[in-house]
Amino acid sequence: MPNWGGKPDDLPRRRARLLQRSVEGRGSPKPEAKCVRPVSKEPGVGSAAEREGGRLARTVPVDFALRSTTIGTAAVVSLLVGVFVHGEQGSTVTDLLERFRRTTVFWQQLEVAKEIVKASDASVLIELEPCLTLDDRHLRGNAAFVFAGFGDDRGFETIFLMLTDRSDRGPGQGTAVAFSPTTPPSIRLSRQIEADRYYAVHLLGQLKDPRAVYVLIPLLADQEINYNVAWALGQIADRKAVRPLIEALDDPVALMRVSAIGALVELRAMEALPHLRRMLNDDAKPSAGRYRSVAEAAKDAIAKLTAQGQVVARSQRQVDE
Repeated sequence: MPNWGGKPDDLPRRRARLLQRSVEGRGSPKPEAKCVRPVSKEPGVGSAAEREGGRLARTVPVDFALRSTTIGTAAVVSLLVGVFVHGEQGSTVTDLLERFRRTTVFWQQLEVAKEIVKASDASVLIELEPCLTLDDRHLRGNAAFVFAGFGDDRGFETIFLMLTDRSDRGPGQGTAVAFSPTTPPSIRLSRQIEADRYYAVHLLGQLKDPRAVYVLIPLLADQEINYNVAWALGQIADRKAVRPLIEALDDPVALMRVSAIGALVELRAMEALPHLRRMLNDDAKPSAGRYRSVAEAAKDAIAKLTAQGQVVARSQRQVDE
């Protein structure tokens, strides 16, 4: 099993070369030419769904998608994908690959990436390999999602490097604010890096691969993205995350405490019940999500875990009888 928890300088030589190419752009072709084919802006070109999807991408409040721990990026994508119609029945792998290249809004492209993985034809990886070094980390991550979905280590390596890469980069997608012309470049860069790292965590949660747990658990201490890390661990549902998530219930930030509570429910962590009961007087409210207090989240979690425990107990009694 790969050592996903290693430091960048501990990575095998091939991973180090990948990082160097992504940061410096040396020794690799301009990937944008092969990976991104923008849809024509001429009137009437493209399907109605594509045009409507483009409109939504311009109007959806991105900070809601990025900052909501209760709904989160995953749910926003699910809501919007009903409007942006992906993948007509019977689409060939060639069709999907072309749509992936033509779709440049990251949440739309991720849905196409999922269809490519579902099609189970790994021949697309040769075509998508240049996309692993795109400057736009969101689009790079979507290509990596496809690789990881096929079990190719390059996918996980690329996403892992997105988490550790703080190098200079141009404007990308996913930032939660609109910058003014006077915004210092350093602020723009820091916000873009935060958004890119957030999206890398989101992709690991979408992949639901237990190998990512070794990368994510240490990031529960990363104040920049830890609340989304908790969500991802809940999606992966690996029991190794239970103890670290219980410890995260003591985090000083309400947003993180609520996120950890939600993840523990996903993990059906009955051992968290005593800790949750101690939070019933915690009236702090998170800075995003449904803005319910920590106590309310804990109360709901106790009810859900208790109900789950009762179901398990009944099932066990039936087996014993």
